[in-house]
Amino acid sequence: MNIILFDTESARKQLKPFTFTRPVCEMRLGLLSITEKWKAHFPDAQLSILSSLYLMEKHHFQQEDDNIFINGSLLPNEEIINEIKVLKTDEGLTHVDTVLAFRSVSFMSMYEVRSKEIDTPLRIIKRAWDLIRWNEEEIKNDIDLLKLTPSKVKDPHTVVYGEALYLGDNTNIRNASINTTKGPVVIGDNVEINEGAVIHGPVAIAKDSIISISAKIRNNVSIGENCVVGGEVKDSVIFNNSNKSHEGYLGNSVIGEWCNFGAGTNVSNLKNNLSTVRIWDYQKHEYIDSGEQKLGLLMGDYSMCAIGTNFMTGSTVGVSANVIEHPDKYIASFTWSKTEKYQLSRVLKKSNEFARLKGKTLSDAEILILEYICTS
Repeated sequence: MNIILFDTESARKQLKPFTFTRPVCEMRLGLLSITEKWKAHFPDAQLSILSSLYLMEKHHFQQEDDNIFINGSLLPNEEIINEIKVLKTDEGLTHVDTVLAFRSVSFMSMYEVRSKEIDTPLRIIKRAWDLIRWNEEEIKNDIDLLKLTPSKVKDPHTVVYGEALYLGDNTNIRNASINTTKGPVVIGDNVEINEGAVIHGPVAIAKDSIISISAKIRNNVSIGENCVVGGEVKDSVIFNNSNKSHEGYLGNSVIGEWCNFGAGTNVSNLKNNLSTVRIWDYQKHEYIDSGEQKLGLLMGDYSMCAIGTNFMTGSTVGVSANVIEHPDKYIASFTWSKTEKYQLSRVLKKSNEFARLKGKTLSDAEILILEYICTS
């Protein structure tokens, strides 16, 4: 079986700043990216990605004589998987004018296949805050998907409440408090939990990450691979290779890859008048009503902020911005401070240095993506 996860233009626009640098299916929530979820459901299939041309140097695409195309915004569940498995050639599935999946020799046949409208309960990522809304349920779904079994902490000074703790290999947990009574806690391979850390599930911490001394990770949080996280974090998703290692509050936020927070950075997630939050819309180039009462910060890949930064409720930071003053609600990509253009040579130097700090190296494809976004 050859499966291709495809982007739609509307999803790419509505999910910026995260889709500047990745296909929709490469965003993560729960324990896994959307791509990884589909791979786990179809372990024997060949899987590739179809997205914007400038991203395809990094992401493999392979089309054969018989393909199943799946909308990369769609979260898998048992019902939709069963529908996909019985698709015949030139048959497709739609839901309220959204193409979910189709089987064909070519992607160009999307609107020519015989479509079946389905009313199965679905989750389609349309806005970045959907990652927060569905993160808790996806943590539980991914535990079942990966067939994880509960574990015990060896450290005698760590207190665990409840039984829903799942540990990877070589975890290092010292004098922490972990509460799973309201949701599971998943701690991946080689994760370090330092003294005084308090973790209230549901929480997922991916491999090679570090939780700082006295951190407070509370409810509905997913932390990606190779991150360092401290302070207080709630209702947030952090992608791989990012640092929020110091004190400060982060709530109802989505943070991209290769981001760094200065010490004492705080994010407001609730307006004083308790009204719904307005946030920048990249498609309309204006602020829109998110419909969310709580919404903090959307920060694109490679962006950083200085010590003591205070983000207003419903803030958006683009790709590779350097926030060094009290920021506006919207900071454009490649911006130094509020308005100065961040030159490409400085962008690449800073991004490569941060990757080395994290023990990584940016690939040629990742550098080309940055160059394309910065110059287009």
